[in-house]
Amino acid sequence: MLLEQIAPETALGRADSRWLPVSPGSVFAELQKIMPAEIPLVRIGLKVAKPLMPFVDGKPLYAQMLDAGFAVMGVMPLREVLLGRVGKLTKVFAPEPRIKDKRELNAFAEPGHVKVVLSFQLAPEERAGRAGTNVTFAVRIWGTDAGATRRLKLAWPLGNAFGGRFAGAWLRALDTRLTPKPSGSPA
Repeated sequence: MLLEQIAPETALGRADSRWLPVSPGSVFAELQKIMPAEIPLVRIGLKVAKPLMPFVDGKPLYAQMLDAGFAVMGVMPLREVLLGRVGKLTKVFAPEPRIKDKRELNAFAEPGHVKVVLSFQLAPEERAGRAGTNVTFAVRIWGTDAGATRRLKLAWPLGNAFGGRFAGAWLRALDTRLTPKPSGSPA
């Protein structure tokens, strides 16, 4: 996968997965349409910590991540999309510095920064005789120097917990959008 090609083995990270009874193409199309209101942590952030949240209500979160400085690092059609960015640990969503591709991410070495990559991996998988897609939301983060790496390791327990809640909420939002509801159940 692309994630393993770009993130060093020493990067901190996590991966959260969910199986959905639909094709990878359906997952990828809906993945890009998830709105901030569908993810509780973002919705709360929009109300409580608006100055810290670079997101707005009426635009898909994926597009807003690209607006906030994430760049597409690579795509394996209907298999994986990899986004990445650099930033200060306390200002990951600050508008600068911006990178535009994998080459720039690899070359960026300004001290005191972290590099973050997010991967959406789609693996066709059959379960109980039913075709579907195993969707994995993975993140890797590492420092550009020893000081940034030390601070990152101290902050990682909180970042890991927040990241898990964010990934889980994004996957649940996909599930809500894509999993057919039994007839007679509320939408």
